[in-house]
Amino acid sequence: MAKREEKSPVIIRIPKGSEKTAENLRLYLVNNEGEVIESASLKGGEVKLKTSSQNIKANAKVYIAPELPAETREITINEKRLINMGAWQPSFRLPPNNIFQIPFFPPFPFPLPFGWCNITGIVTKTFQVNGAPEVLPLCDAKVHICDVERIWFIINRIPDAVLNDLRHRLQEVIKFPIPIPDPGPERNINVSRLAQVAAPLTQARELKIDLPARPELPVHVQNAVLTGSIESFRTSIVKNFGLYHPYLCWWPWFWPWFYDCEEIATVTTDCNGRFDYNMLYFLNNHPNVYVWVEVLINGCWVTVYRPWISCHTYWNYACGTEINISVTNPDILPCTCHGDSIDDDHVWIENVNYGTSIRSIQQSSVPSGHLDNAVGLTAYGGYGNISPFAKTFPFVVQFGDGLNAMGVTHYRWSYQQKMNAYLTAVSDTRHIIGGDLSKSYNHWIQVSPTDWENLPGSVTLGPFLDPSSRVMYKVPHMDAAVDSGVPGAFWNADTASVNISTNGWNPGLYEFTLELLDNNGNVVPLNVNPFKVNRLGTDPTPVPPGLNTIDADGLPENYVIKNIIGKTIGFKFLMRVDNDYCYAGISDALVDGRTTDTECGTGYYDDKNTDNVDLYFQAGHPHNFAVYSFNVYKGNSGTLGFAASSGTSANANNVIPPAMVTAGNNGYDISLVDIPVPTPPLPANPVHPVSHMDQYHKTIPVSDMLGTCTMAAFSENLTVTATQTNGSTTLLGFDAGYVAAIAIAPNS
Repeated sequence: MAKREEKSPVIIRIPKGSEKTAENLRLYLVNNEGEVIESASLKGGEVKLKTSSQNIKANAKVYIAPELPAETREITINEKRLINMGAWQPSFRLPPNNIFQIPFFPPFPFPLPFGWCNITGIVTKTFQVNGAPEVLPLCDAKVHICDVERIWFIINRIPDAVLNDLRHRLQEVIKFPIPIPDPGPERNINVSRLAQVAAPLTQARELKIDLPARPELPVHVQNAVLTGSIESFRTSIVKNFGLYHPYLCWWPWFWPWFYDCEEIATVTTDCNGRFDYNMLYFLNNHPNVYVWVEVLINGCWVTVYRPWISCHTYWNYACGTEINISVTNPDILPCTCHGDSIDDDHVWIENVNYGTSIRSIQQSSVPSGHLDNAVGLTAYGGYGNISPFAKTFPFVVQFGDGLNAMGVTHYRWSYQQKMNAYLTAVSDTRHIIGGDLSKSYNHWIQVSPTDWENLPGSVTLGPFLDPSSRVMYKVPHMDAAVDSGVPGAFWNADTASVNISTNGWNPGLYEFTLELLDNNGNVVPLNVNPFKVNRLGTDPTPVPPGLNTIDADGLPENYVIKNIIGKTIGFKFLMRVDNDYCYAGISDALVDGRTTDTECGTGYYDDKNTDNVDLYFQAGHPHNFAVYSFNVYKGNSGTLGFAASSGTSANANNVIPPAMVTAGNNGYDISLVDIPVPTPPLPANPVHPVSHMDQYHKTIPVSDMLGTCTMAAFSENLTVTATQTNGSTTLLGFDAGYVAAIAIAPNS
């Protein structure tokens, strides 16, 4: 008999006389993981469940809640959402006959009070565009939207040991209430605990995370921390959670005990970097929103923004308020999902990497900024064309779909050095550029009405070898579905047509050439010019208006290569490549003609009103691709403006012998110093020293340095910033800096 009952279906019956109430109610069966495994309306008086009695006894709970409105039916329901709806969990145990009688219905609100919260924002990144910073949107980024519950939902689950640990840490950083009984007991300081307390600050600095200030807690809260029982401390946290919150941000290992973060949606940014999601919430449980972001980089989803939850949750999020997210990952490309299209028979030579237009690279041997000859350089901030290219970067090109009809199926890049770093002509052969190359695409499929999944992939463009074993690459189609064979696929970005690595290259001026080829690797001479470049504001007005490109043929840059009968056979341009480092050093100052290279770094004067201080520092780049800043600080009173200097690297070593500039910024004179006999002596360890370094010098009265002081200590701070770029960002690895300290005191 028992076995037959074990196999009989489970039936849930409503209380007698509750038929009208049951019409608006629904039963939910929830497993131990909080997932709804079955649900059914109660308006029929009873429910016959499909889940077996064995599974229900081992792994199920029953909840009863009002029916959701029709517009919310597609929302995924789980145990947490049921609780937020105000669902009731009856005491549930199956009798032998598998028929469970609901004893009663508590009062349920109906219709169910709920609201919609529009969660919206934008994802951006600051790119270097033609030498200047520009904030651009990120498209096709995945934004994960989470709902964070605060401590009072789970406070009773936190073990006493965890709360005691938190309390001990708070005791190390909060101030004791005043007055403290005197004499007080000796307090033993746990050094290892203090190190742990300080650790998050170090970690935050490394991760560039802004930690909130920890305001002093009120006396009654301090008493709960310092003297109360564990239960009073628990109660104090619940009642004063907003006061404890900044402290919890400093100790992330406590967060899982205090925050419950549930991902409710994953949305994708549009072509303007925008995202939004309409979140359903119930009763008074207003959303607390936390977001993190992934971006597709080289065919893989990479987390580029995931800050600490307690520091970056939008508590009681004001629905519709924009969430602005700025990411910094250097591998992220600008948004190209609605980029300019090109005609079928065109090839658009766009950028070096994804931030520097080919058209922004100076092609003529004329001055720019502080340089007498800026050929092959691009812009750096407001200093003019003083930025060379370094390290690795792609050339970004768009190919039209009509090239195949013209006999063009492949292409090839090559380079040749034309001049050295001093712009003297050199002899070099042409080198074909190789290396693996692919083009990534996205492919979105709809998993459910509210959920999409991206299946990214890539198409190999090369290298392929022609019959003469020369490297060439395949011309991709505009439509990713053609090359990938995946319907609905679309390219992730414009084509990185080749990847250049300049590591080990001699600094100097290089010419790069693009050739269009047939299947056998032969150059295809064309009667028309297919090459387009970006249009400048100084170019003639386009017809029709709005065109962002211009025909490269006939421009003063002389981009187009033609054979002897006038047919187009290639595209070329000049670039300066330089992987040399900046240098920096600060020599010992002279006070009254005497050195400060003493053990204590002190210089002595005889007469404050007549003696002088001589300051020396070395700053620059071997080929002048740098800007510098030098500041002198006195004690805690700030910088001395008359001792400061800044500007561009002064002496152009682009001629032999180097051009000599003698007048520097803010009264500093400039000379060239050589190792090993500079005057005065160089510091013991200058950063990246070279021959013919620019040495800056200024004589300053002791009275100006000291001001009202009789003696004072000074800090000299030098920063030399390289102007090299990889086309998307200014490269930091070539910078240099130096710090020195001196003191000035009377000789007596």
